[in-house]
Amino acid sequence: MNCFVSFCILLYDVDEKGAGAYEKSFKSQSIMIRWFSPKAKEGIASLNQSSIQLNAVASTPFQYAFRVQVGVDEKNNIIIEPLTRDKVESGVYDEYGLLKVQLAKTFTRISSRDLMKGLSEMTGIPFGEEAQKFPTSWDEKINQLTIHCGGKE
Repeated sequence: MNCFVSFCILLYDVDEKGAGAYEKSFKSQSIMIRWFSPKAKEGIASLNQSSIQLNAVASTPFQYAFRVQVGVDEKNNIIIEPLTRDKVESGVYDEYGLLKVQLAKTFTRISSRDLMKGLSEMTGIPFGEEAQKFPTSWDEKINQLTIHCGGKE
């Protein structure tokens, strides 16, 4: 990204009568700037024996979620698909396989001890009282969040 910066040089000049005059001179030059942010750019999922909690970055795709589907892929990564009310009410999904989602400003939580017990058995990761953190990634094409607990691709 190129950014053009202009600055002004003011010169004060005194003529033979002692009167001052200002002269403006402008110079432009191109400067490359790489911006950074101290805030986390990576989505993080915290998993414990009773819930999955997503940080604000990972929660962004869930802002309109009514329910979610949770599964495990062949690499033992946890997959979460947010579903809108319209999708749920369309009858395409098994309502007993859908989970409620708690949305807040800074996090999203999916609470279910049965879910976490099943995920622990499927992934081989023992989830206890202490939360374990894993990186996440969002795939816009298939509308799914991946929690990378089986190894990042």
